[in-house]
Amino acid sequence: MSVTIKKIAEHSGMSVPSVSQILNHKGLYRQETRDKVLASARKLGYRPNAAARSTRMGEFGAVALLISTDPQRSTLPNGMLRGILTGLGDRDLQLQVTMLPDEKLTSEGFVPRILTQSMSDGLLINYTDHIPEKMIELIREHHVPSIWLNARLERDCVMPDDIDAGRRAAEHLLAMGHRRIVYVDYSASGHYSSDDRYVGYAAAMAQAGLAARRLGGVDGLDRRIAQSRALLGEADRPTAIVSYGGGSSNPICHAAVDMGLRIPDDLSIVHFGGRPAVHFADKLFTTMTVPEEQMGHEAVAMLTRRITQPSNRLDSLSITYDFELGATCAPPS
Repeated sequence: MSVTIKKIAEHSGMSVPSVSQILNHKGLYRQETRDKVLASARKLGYRPNAAARSTRMGEFGAVALLISTDPQRSTLPNGMLRGILTGLGDRDLQLQVTMLPDEKLTSEGFVPRILTQSMSDGLLINYTDHIPEKMIELIREHHVPSIWLNARLERDCVMPDDIDAGRRAAEHLLAMGHRRIVYVDYSASGHYSSDDRYVGYAAAMAQAGLAARRLGGVDGLDRRIAQSRALLGEADRPTAIVSYGGGSSNPICHAAVDMGLRIPDDLSIVHFGGRPAVHFADKLFTTMTVPEEQMGHEAVAMLTRRITQPSNRLDSLSITYDFELGATCAPPS
């Protein structure tokens, strides 16, 4: 049987209205009076009814995380989840998770329950790739306070600054004396970061008066290694690579080892990745590190502002990458 406020009042010798106010952090009472009521509540095993509280106050003390059933469209790194949970914990908020398939988000007449029924105070949307336009329209039409994660939108979004990171990666190699630098991208994900990192790299190359070059567009590890071998076998082969990520670094490294090229003596690599850091042959990659945890934390901060001011849409926030100096870069031999 649940413990009622009346029982706590009887146990503490206080009135029911006073106990109710103290348990709901209201009223002006001496600290010793508050301590007396709270001690009785703990002793009796009182647990507040969250559903009743939400009905009474119009707040749930929770936010929902919306993800796709397709993991390629809702990548959720551990660092980002940790940032979300830390941000929510700092604000005494809980997390709900809702997973929706693409076909439901684009079906005519379908409106997700999370948008039509009050179940949370706001929505974090981790839907990063090929976002259905219908989904964006539904969320706007139902005026749910929402923040997008790792998507490129003008409003209500937190994302890493991939253009700046691509530029800084190329500038690091240029400062070491490299001139033949190629951007390698085997991701085939369609995520905006693929182009943004290239745009930043190309801008740095143009600033140095050099031509940009992009490699990718093939599937399968064997085909990617073959294409990488062809690149590294050219007469004026590149001396440095800006790699989109692990799926792009692996073929390049395999090809280099097969051809007897040493990293970083013969070939330098700057790699994009998250934490924990990635190693190759006991060498830590020089890495543009995705600010995953900060993104999650900032998304929660922005969402709480949207919840308190639902009509006030926020400018999107770009977060700078961290740079981790590893052992895969050296001046050209």
